[in-house]
Amino acid sequence: VQEVSTTGQGWSNVFLADTTNAEEPRIYTARSGRVVLDRENRTVDVVLQNGTGHTSNHTSPSDYESHTFDELVISLDAEAAFPRNGPQRGLAELTVSELDNERANMTEMGLSAHAPIMHIHRKFSIPFACLVFALLGVAFGVTSRKDGRLASFALGIGVIFAYYVVMYMSEALAKGQLLSPHWAMWVPNIFFGLIGLALLVWRSKSVERRFTLFSQTHATDDHDEDTPEQIGPTDTAVKINPKSISGFNLLDWYVTKLYLHWVLLAFIGLVGIFYISTFIDLSDKLFKGQTSGYMLLEYFWYATPQFVYYVLPIAGLVSALITVGVLTKTSELTIMKACGISLYRVALPIFGLSLVWSACLFFMGETILARSNQRAEHLNQLIRTGSSQTVDVLNRRWLATDNGDIYHYNFYDPNTKELVNLSVYEFDQPPWTLQRQIHASHAKFDAKWNANNVWVRTLGTSDENSHYEALETTELPF
Repeated sequence: VQEVSTTGQGWSNVFLADTTNAEEPRIYTARSGRVVLDRENRTVDVVLQNGTGHTSNHTSPSDYESHTFDELVISLDAEAAFPRNGPQRGLAELTVSELDNERANMTEMGLSAHAPIMHIHRKFSIPFACLVFALLGVAFGVTSRKDGRLASFALGIGVIFAYYVVMYMSEALAKGQLLSPHWAMWVPNIFFGLIGLALLVWRSKSVERRFTLFSQTHATDDHDEDTPEQIGPTDTAVKINPKSISGFNLLDWYVTKLYLHWVLLAFIGLVGIFYISTFIDLSDKLFKGQTSGYMLLEYFWYATPQFVYYVLPIAGLVSALITVGVLTKTSELTIMKACGISLYRVALPIFGLSLVWSACLFFMGETILARSNQRAEHLNQLIRTGSSQTVDVLNRRWLATDNGDIYHYNFYDPNTKELVNLSVYEFDQPPWTLQRQIHASHAKFDAKWNANNVWVRTLGTSDENSHYEALETTELPF
């Protein structure tokens, strides 16, 4: 709409496109128009006056129809125009099943489905990172370090930073078709998981005589417990004690309590950093009276799930570092090993709780995260600008130029700079009428826009003045 009446009289110079059938869009141009709403019955009617309707077929461009009208009433589906669930969600806000449907739809249309594929794997790889971080935390914490807890925190932040650098590099490689999108999100887990496993085995070799999962014992049979076993100077037999496997013992509770203590402190501290930085960023709106304290608190409430999603893996890593570091520094870990308890057995509660954090992240990503992020983004927009953003232009795929031309496309690949199913509508001003329509199945930018499978239809005042032309390749005039 080029102009909206301030007195409520409707619109001037209206362009309306019905792309329900993407291969056969219906285009309407009108000098004036308005929307008639019936809220009780949930009906939406668009009334256009003094206009023209155009119907073209992308697969058979020679088929074309047009008609003029004095008044045209178009009934819209209220659920499609004003969905009860709000605007269209982005890929990050979809569930695994919805992402799989998006992947199937894009594949059926002949488009690259790397984006939904990577978002599907990210749903699992980010929660799985909690287990990888626990492995790294135990490996780095085993050494007898004297640098303290602050250094553990700094080391943990460094590992997280490196993890996300590798993840975004892998994502960029997948977008550039240098890496499979099925593997891109798992590269950092594989890379850092192997590093953590190698460090853990290497650091434990100095204190473990043989690689073992649970504990060491020199007793061979229960009936020989009263008889000292004769072991030679070089005999260092290591066996697994089945009693140490079953159940949660006192040592497990001790390690769990210590680990949860540091998880809680790290979690509160990291979430507090998010709260403080966000409050500083928005506080000027509160002090200037542009927003209320209630709206700010509501924003924090809906933003908290995303804060938790960011913080929980970091808190797990830092807490594993500090827990094992404290056990090492106080020589408790040495005493445990002297009693025949393996490092791997000591760290078992930490790995178990890391699986709990993984499950929590996956549950949040599939349930509350999408809705809370949408509401938080809406409140953030209200706080910063005083008005809500009712339309997400990224989901609409429509563009308008300063001279009134309108562009529509089905898909854009930023890596190859290629548009799929591009349509261009050019107008006469005045009067407000469609002058020319250009359609290209593919258009790629390389200093200039070059298009394939192009047809151009120039519209005159009558059928005799109209002109249609089909081209295999051409340079687009913009």
